Amino acid sequence: MIDVGDYFDVAVQSLALINKVPYVLGGTFSQQFSIDFIKPEPNAACVSCMFDNIDQDMVKKLVPDKIVQEQDLSFIPRNDNPIGQSTVYLASMCAQMMVARYSTYLLNDAEFEKISFQRLIFFVSTGESTKFEVAKEPKCLICTH
Repeated sequence: MIDVGDYFDVAVQSLALINKVPYVLGGTFSQQFSIDFIKPEPNAACVSCMFDNIDQDMVKKLVPDKIVQEQDLSFIPRNDNPIGQSTVYLASMCAQMMVARYSTYLLNDAEFEKISFQRLIFFVSTGESTKFEVAKEPKCLICTH
């Protein structure tokens, strides 16, 4: 839950792929939070597959082979994030759910056997949630590199 921006998320995703570790990403907005759980599997979708309007020239600098050679990540642009009306309580719930999702994975829960990238969205105001798999983008530079 480091709120730097989409390109930083892509850089961390590349490092997770290189090191073959799962990537758990959380975010909050208003009265909802989302958790992305991405397993380090070949031919699986990655966080970059979710972004529509991402600068491909910047992504080329963040591919797994290149990001591990970087000594300084200050070249990664920050997002101009609007005030999301999130609270400490919501961020805490999101962080706890991130730990729970990772713990479930570590326990070899059957839920994670067939998925490679799942997004969970929880609406605090109604108590409802939804989850879905994220599809791989065929031309993604990060996970097809």
